[in-house]
Order: sequence, then C-alpha cells, then structure tokens
Amino acid sequence: FFDRNKNFILEIQSEPKLEELVSTENVFPVFNFSEWKLFSLEDSTNLNVLNDKETIINKIKLKLNKPFGIIVSSPSEIKIAAKYADFLYIPGEICRQSDILEACALTKLPLFVERGVFLAPNDISRVIDKLSDADVAIVDCGSANGYSDSVLDPRVLYTLKNSGKPF
Repeated sequence: FFDRNKNFILEIQSEPKLEELVSTENVFPVFNFSEWKLFSLEDSTNLNVLNDKETIINKIKLKLNKPFGIIVSSPSEIKIAAKYADFLYIPGEICRQSDILEACALTKLPLFVERGVFLAPNDISRVIDKLSDADVAIVDCGSANGYSDSVLDPRVLYTLKNSGKPF
C-alpha cells in the first residue's frame, strides 16, 4: 500500500453522507465506527449495530472506487471493517492494546497507528514490534504537554525516522 501511494492525505469523516463523498485524488477518507456508535442506543459491541453499518460501508466502497479506511476500536469492528476497507486506522487512545493490534495484523491490511499523546517517543517501537509482520505507518499528532496543548516534538520525528516505517 505504502509503496503504491507515496503522497496522500487522510481525511477523517464523521457519519458518512453518501451524496457528499468527494472523489478527490490522493485524499483518502477514513470513517469512524466509534462516532457511528454514538447515533445508536444499543451496545457498541452488538453485531446488529455493526451489521447496519456494514451496509453503509458496502455502499461507500461502491461509490468511492478508491482506497478508504476505517477507524477501529474493537476486534468485532475489525472483522467487519476488514471485509470492505483498504486500510485500518488505530487511534492513539488504544495504540498499545495487544488484542486490537493482533486482530488488525491478522487482516493483512495496511495499518495506520496513531501514536498516543501519552506515549513517550521511544515507546512507539514496542507497538511496531507487536506489528512486525504488518504493513504499518505511524501517525503522530503531538504529545500532551498539559494545559490542553499538543506539541510536535522533534525527538518523535527522529525516532520515527529511525523506525524504518513510513510516518
């Protein structure tokens, strides 16, 4: 995936509106299952809720005809997302959860792993080690610096550059 697509932008999308999907080249949408669950009164792990979303995901795939990803936060979501998505996005809040990382790696899809703002720069290497056989890119959104600030730390860029993974 990362060999074919050298330069692109990931665009996080909320509840998908099929009529508003734009087919801009090199902008790959990423849909968020977690936000979709906010619109449901049922338990987030209930497969009926996820199956409803599966219908939407299938329509997205047919309409877009280009790579798109899904933000996942549970193994049950990963199973459904892997049927349709071209890549998976693991948010920073759960970037060290072994069950999520293992389930994503089993799909053989390319993975974007967001480095959590709480994670020290060197600790991303542990996440990369858990995903050693997967096609992985690391996303860095800064480090929590207190007072609601996120700061891009140059030490993180140095660590990511030396990891051998795209970021």
